[in-house]
Amino acid sequence: MRQIAILYALIVVASLVAWPSIPFGQDADPLPKARIELASRDLGDLLNNTIPHLYEHLGDSRLTNLVKAVWELDKRQYPELSWGMLSNPEFRINFGQLWARWIKETTQDKKQIMAVRSYVLPYLKDESPQLRAAAVSCIGSLGSASDVSTLKQIALTDEKLVASSAVFAIGSIPGKEAKQALSDLYEKVSDPWVKSRIEVVKGRLERSTSH
Repeated sequence: MRQIAILYALIVVASLVAWPSIPFGQDADPLPKARIELASRDLGDLLNNTIPHLYEHLGDSRLTNLVKAVWELDKRQYPELSWGMLSNPEFRINFGQLWARWIKETTQDKKQIMAVRSYVLPYLKDESPQLRAAAVSCIGSLGSASDVSTLKQIALTDEKLVASSAVFAIGSIPGKEAKQALSDLYEKVSDPWVKSRIEVVKGRLERSTSH
């Protein structure tokens, strides 16, 4: 059940990453709510509610200092946050994915994005399938064609949770290499669940290119 919940969370985040950022109107300041949410000691709540909420405000300058502080584990400005949970690798990998997208939407600082990548890469070989799946999703969101072959191999050899995450990760990378990898995987993958995920991703890409 935990693996299904984690996969659902990764799919939600992948969907949010694929959506354009939402324009800001004259809405209420999101900072107080974000600070309350980031004080939660429930990892599931942080992954399934807090991070998606921050994606809804992607690039909002009112939250940038907070998001930056969380990624850098800078406790000085926000001592009330749940820093023990925010230091958890599963949270940090998922939050790193958010932070990298935030940077792309704002400063486009390549060094900051590479710092996220450097943190996440070792977890592709972690003993925990949850951490491997989260790392795969994050690497895919960074959108580098050079990662397609690695993600393809993961989709072929790792267990269902991680392989499915690799399929969605490949689908988030633009370019012909990713599309070819999905076609190759569809022919080679034997697991029905992973094959069905390939069909979902291929269908989504076909619909996006037909418009």
